[in-house]
Amino acid sequence: MNGLSGKILKLKRYSYYPNDYYYEKLFTEYDNLEFFYTIIHSTNRETFQSSKEIIFRNEISFGSSSEAVLNELGKPDCIYHKAEDFNYKILFYRFKLGGHKTKCELHFMDDRLFFFNYIFSYVSNNDKINLIQLLSNKYLNGEKLNITECQVYDKSNNFIIVEDSNDFFIRYMWGNEELMTKIQNIFEIAKQINNQRIKLRYQELYQNL
Repeated sequence: MNGLSGKILKLKRYSYYPNDYYYEKLFTEYDNLEFFYTIIHSTNRETFQSSKEIIFRNEISFGSSSEAVLNELGKPDCIYHKAEDFNYKILFYRFKLGGHKTKCELHFMDDRLFFFNYIFSYVSNNDKINLIQLLSNKYLNGEKLNITECQVYDKSNNFIIVEDSNDFFIRYMWGNEELMTKIQNIFEIAKQINNQRIKLRYQELYQNL
């Protein structure tokens, strides 16, 4: 189920990544929605209910259109669009946030914002500690938990996942039940099609070799 099936449009001439390979590698992770299916069904994190609302910005909440985001943030570095099978789009930005070089992805299904992602690639261990402390202060209501081991929800079931690996990721997901069901259905259908394709290829090899 690998391979990029949508279209990449680079909008900024001074893009940090003139080679399409970077964007292909980046967007392949999301191309068949397995990434989101895995997040929805994740059971290896402690869940925590936060009193803080989870949104992108005051002007942009989950469910906002790509036009609303473009009006607020301006032209992105790159757009990935997949219209086949389902209407899926990613706006990719690079900017400084709190003095840190940051990549930001905003994901849309049927032109509704359902996921966004901050990626910090050039932060020190001390910077990571400070980011974790900041997020804990904001979302954990004073509880002494490790936010990198939690799935933090708000009252609308929107949630945050913090991942500290080679890069530092802060992932935000819309808790809209209708959209989650749609993602699961699309992925399950794609998985069935792919399994059938593998089976047919095996049969062809078995019969002819």
